[in-house]
Amino acid sequence: MNHNTEQQFQTIMALQGAEALKEAVTRLRTFLSNRAITGADIQLPHYLWSARRGGGVSTLAQAFAEYLHAEQAIEFCGKVRSFEFTLDYSAPDQHFSGLWQLENELSDAAGHRRAFKGVVCIHIDVWVEHTNEAHFKDFLQYVASKSKDILTIFCIRTDDKAKAVDAALATHLRIEALALRFPGAGELADLVEHKYLERAGFTLTKGAKDILTASIAEIASAKEFNGFQTTRQLAQDIVYSVLAAGVSTGRVTAKMLSPFKCDGDYVKRAKTKAKEHIPRVIGFTGEEVPYGDTPEL
Repeated sequence: MNHNTEQQFQTIMALQGAEALKEAVTRLRTFLSNRAITGADIQLPHYLWSARRGGGVSTLAQAFAEYLHAEQAIEFCGKVRSFEFTLDYSAPDQHFSGLWQLENELSDAAGHRRAFKGVVCIHIDVWVEHTNEAHFKDFLQYVASKSKDILTIFCIRTDDKAKAVDAALATHLRIEALALRFPGAGELADLVEHKYLERAGFTLTKGAKDILTASIAEIASAKEFNGFQTTRQLAQDIVYSVLAAGVSTGRVTAKMLSPFKCDGDYVKRAKTKAKEHIPRVIGFTGEEVPYGDTPEL
């Protein structure tokens, strides 16, 4: 294993809340090693990921694609190694443009190359109740026709429908289903503390940490919680508030975090903002904050 491959593997192993992906990548590494030894002509499976919204799917998909590239597990060709696509719903009596839209995305991703080869993350959440409809079956048949060149990750935001969706996908493709756990409030509080506050020269008292954890839990209770984006915004607002109060380094106390209490206006606004802002995810331009690491403030 070369240095880049090991680096990409460790990047995934350091992610928070992605145990299922870590286990899958560990199995995949063993498979790739044995495939190289035996020369077996076996393709990788495609995937069904179930993860709540805001759970870092964009980051995970990109990290997974980078690992596959480092391992030379699949062939890559085009101006990007991976991209995301949201398949809109069309009723049986409506015109279905999903195939045309995906074909355009593939053409764009290919750039000046003849065809795109790599990873495509397809969000099919609006189809979980409609997997037996003709439009969806046509879409799966089209994706299956590209399976030698494209590794597809299907994404949904519900666990209770995962088995039914898995069964529908399996009629056309070899599928490995992964349920991606979203980090709990305590883990997100640790992320804020270690990846943001400590980098800015601050540590939390126990009382402050309790307030932070409770506030994150309250914000996360919103159905539309935007995960790492919202958590990063909270971290930035806390650092801004502390610095604006004249504190440049040292301990952050519970009193300093009083504006961010779970029953305060900030948390109420954060929950409302989450409900009003539900972005359409296509491409990595709006990618979420990574599970295991976050950009500098």
